[in-house]
Amino acid sequence: MANCFLSGRAAWLGIGIVIGLVIGVVLPHAPLHATATDRQDTFAIATGVVDDGIEAVYMLDFLTGDLRAAVLNPNTRTFSSTFHRPLGPDLKVEQGKNPRYLMVSGAVDLRGAGGGQFGNSALYVAELSSGNMGVYTLPWSQGVLNRPVNPMQTIILLQTVQFRTAAVRGTQ
Repeated sequence: MANCFLSGRAAWLGIGIVIGLVIGVVLPHAPLHATATDRQDTFAIATGVVDDGIEAVYMLDFLTGDLRAAVLNPNTRTFSSTFHRPLGPDLKVEQGKNPRYLMVSGAVDLRGAGGGQFGNSALYVAELSSGNMGVYTLPWSQGVLNRPVNPMQTIILLQTVQFRTAAVRGTQ
Protein backbone atom coordinates (compact mmCIF):
# COMPACT_ATOMS: atom_id res chain seq x y z
CA MET A 1 0.00 0.00 0.00
CA ALA A 2 2.85 2.41 0.87
CA ASN A 3 4.55 1.74 -2.49
CA CYS A 4 1.28 2.52 -4.31
CA PHE A 5 0.95 5.80 -2.38
CA LEU A 6 4.56 6.83 -3.08
CA SER A 7 4.35 5.92 -6.78
CA GLY A 8 1.07 7.92 -7.02
CA ARG A 9 2.82 10.97 -5.56
CA ALA A 10 5.72 10.54 -7.97
CA ALA A 11 3.29 10.24 -10.88
CA TRP A 12 1.49 13.45 -9.86
CA LEU A 13 4.84 15.23 -9.49
CA GLY A 14 5.87 14.08 -12.97
CA ILE A 15 2.53 15.18 -14.44
CA GLY A 16 2.89 18.60 -12.77
CA ILE A 17 6.38 19.06 -14.19
CA VAL A 18 5.24 18.11 -17.70
CA ILE A 19 2.25 20.48 -17.51
CA GLY A 20 4.51 23.30 -16.27
CA LEU A 21 6.96 22.76 -19.12
CA VAL A 22 4.16 22.68 -21.71
CA ILE A 23 2.67 25.91 -20.37
CA GLY A 24 6.11 27.56 -20.32
CA VAL A 25 6.72 26.66 -23.97
CA VAL A 26 3.23 27.45 -25.27
CA LEU A 27 2.60 30.80 -23.56
CA PRO A 28 4.24 33.87 -25.10
CA HIS A 29 7.28 35.22 -23.35
CA ALA A 30 6.86 38.71 -21.95
CA PRO A 31 10.02 40.66 -21.19
CA LEU A 32 10.37 42.19 -17.76
CA HIS A 33 10.69 45.95 -17.54
CA ALA A 34 11.87 47.38 -14.26
CA THR A 35 12.02 50.97 -13.12
CA ALA A 36 13.68 52.21 -9.99
CA THR A 37 13.07 55.12 -7.64
CA ASP A 38 15.11 56.18 -4.63
CA ARG A 39 15.46 59.25 -2.46
CA GLN A 40 17.79 60.61 0.19
CA ASP A 41 16.90 63.69 2.26
CA THR A 42 16.57 66.39 -0.42
CA PHE A 43 17.22 64.42 -3.60
CA ALA A 44 15.29 61.80 -5.58
CA ILE A 45 16.24 59.71 -8.58
CA ALA A 46 14.12 57.49 -10.86
CA THR A 47 14.46 55.66 -14.16
CA GLY A 48 12.02 55.25 -17.01
CA VAL A 49 12.07 53.70 -20.49
CA VAL A 50 12.09 56.16 -23.41
CA ASP A 51 12.51 53.65 -26.24
CA ASP A 52 13.27 49.97 -26.81
CA GLY A 53 16.31 49.23 -24.67
CA ILE A 54 16.89 52.92 -23.85
CA GLU A 55 16.29 54.40 -20.42
CA ALA A 56 16.23 57.88 -18.95
CA VAL A 57 17.39 58.73 -15.46
CA TYR A 58 15.44 61.52 -13.72
CA MET A 59 16.96 63.55 -10.87
CA LEU A 60 14.98 65.92 -8.63
CA ASP A 61 16.71 68.37 -6.33
CA PHE A 62 14.24 69.30 -3.58
CA LEU A 63 16.20 72.43 -2.58
CA THR A 64 16.11 74.06 -6.00
CA GLY A 65 13.00 72.36 -7.42
CA ASP A 66 15.00 71.45 -10.54
CA LEU A 67 14.02 68.29 -12.39
CA ARG A 68 16.70 67.00 -14.72
CA ALA A 69 16.89 63.96 -16.96
CA ALA A 70 19.57 62.29 -19.04
CA VAL A 71 19.43 59.52 -21.63
CA LEU A 72 22.35 57.17 -22.07
CA ASN A 73 23.16 56.79 -25.76
CA PRO A 74 23.89 53.07 -26.37
CA ASN A 75 26.03 53.91 -29.43
CA THR A 76 28.41 56.32 -27.68
CA ARG A 77 27.90 55.03 -24.11
CA THR A 78 27.54 58.64 -22.92
CA PHE A 79 24.70 60.85 -21.75
CA SER A 80 24.13 62.61 -25.06
CA SER A 81 20.57 63.83 -24.38
CA THR A 82 19.83 66.00 -21.35
CA PHE A 83 16.61 67.64 -20.17
CA HIS A 84 15.56 70.20 -17.54
CA ARG A 85 12.46 71.76 -15.96
CA PRO A 86 11.91 73.87 -12.82
CA LEU A 87 8.96 72.39 -10.90
CA GLY A 88 8.06 75.28 -8.57
CA PRO A 89 5.79 77.11 -11.04
CA ASP A 90 4.11 73.88 -12.23
CA LEU A 91 3.28 72.59 -8.76
CA LYS A 92 2.63 76.04 -7.22
CA VAL A 93 5.26 75.68 -4.52
CA GLU A 94 5.11 78.73 -2.25
CA GLN A 95 8.30 80.74 -1.90
CA GLY A 96 9.94 80.11 1.49
CA LYS A 97 8.19 76.78 2.04
CA ASN A 98 10.16 73.59 2.40
CA PRO A 99 8.85 71.44 -0.50
CA ARG A 100 8.29 67.73 0.07
CA TYR A 101 8.29 65.72 -3.14
CA LEU A 102 7.35 62.21 -4.13
CA MET A 103 8.43 60.90 -7.53
CA VAL A 104 7.73 57.72 -9.49
CA SER A 105 7.84 56.74 -13.16
CA GLY A 106 5.44 54.62 -15.17
CA ALA A 107 5.22 53.12 -18.66
CA VAL A 108 2.97 54.94 -21.16
CA ASP A 109 2.31 54.92 -24.90
CA LEU A 110 1.56 58.57 -25.65
CA ARG A 111 0.42 59.59 -29.11
CA GLY A 112 2.35 62.51 -30.55
CA ALA A 113 0.51 65.63 -31.68
CA GLY A 114 1.69 68.09 -34.30
CA GLY A 115 4.74 66.02 -35.25
CA GLY A 116 6.00 65.73 -31.66
CA GLN A 117 7.07 62.38 -30.30
CA PHE A 118 7.35 61.34 -26.66
CA GLY A 119 9.31 58.79 -24.67
CA ASN A 120 7.61 55.61 -23.46
CA SER A 121 7.45 56.67 -19.82
CA ALA A 122 5.79 59.32 -17.73
CA LEU A 123 7.14 60.79 -14.54
CA TYR A 124 4.69 61.59 -11.76
CA VAL A 125 5.87 64.20 -9.25
CA ALA A 126 3.73 65.15 -6.26
CA GLU A 127 4.47 68.05 -3.94
CA LEU A 128 2.85 67.39 -0.57
CA SER A 129 2.68 70.96 0.78
CA SER A 130 0.78 72.37 -2.21
CA GLY A 131 -1.22 69.19 -2.83
CA ASN A 132 -0.38 69.28 -6.54
CA MET A 133 0.94 66.57 -8.84
CA GLY A 134 2.46 66.97 -12.28
CA VAL A 135 2.79 64.40 -15.05
CA TYR A 136 5.89 64.81 -17.19
CA THR A 137 7.46 63.14 -20.20
CA LEU A 138 10.44 63.62 -22.48
CA PRO A 139 10.39 64.70 -26.11
CA TRP A 140 12.01 61.78 -27.90
CA SER A 141 13.06 60.66 -31.35
CA GLN A 142 15.44 57.84 -32.20
CA GLY A 143 17.23 60.25 -34.54
CA VAL A 144 18.95 61.85 -31.55
CA LEU A 145 20.99 58.69 -31.16
CA ASN A 146 22.82 59.56 -34.40
CA ARG A 147 24.20 62.79 -32.89
CA PRO A 148 27.00 62.59 -30.34
CA VAL A 149 25.68 65.50 -28.22
CA ASN A 150 22.26 67.16 -28.26
CA PRO A 151 21.33 70.56 -26.82
CA MET A 152 19.51 70.51 -23.47
CA GLN A 153 15.77 70.19 -23.98
CA THR A 154 12.80 71.03 -21.79
CA ILE A 155 10.94 68.24 -19.98
CA ILE A 156 7.30 68.38 -21.08
CA LEU A 157 4.52 68.98 -18.56
CA LEU A 158 1.46 66.98 -19.65
CA GLN A 159 -0.91 67.99 -16.86
CA THR A 160 -1.13 69.04 -13.23
CA VAL A 161 -3.83 67.88 -10.85
CA GLN A 162 -4.63 68.84 -7.29
CA PHE A 163 -4.85 65.78 -5.08
CA ARG A 164 -5.30 67.65 -1.78
CA THR A 165 -7.65 70.59 -1.28
CA ALA A 166 -7.26 71.15 2.46
CA ALA A 167 -4.53 73.50 3.62
CA VAL A 168 -1.48 71.81 5.13
CA ARG A 169 -0.06 73.47 8.23
CA GLY A 170 3.41 73.24 9.64
CA THR A 171 5.29 72.56 6.37
CA GLN A 172 7.88 75.30 6.88
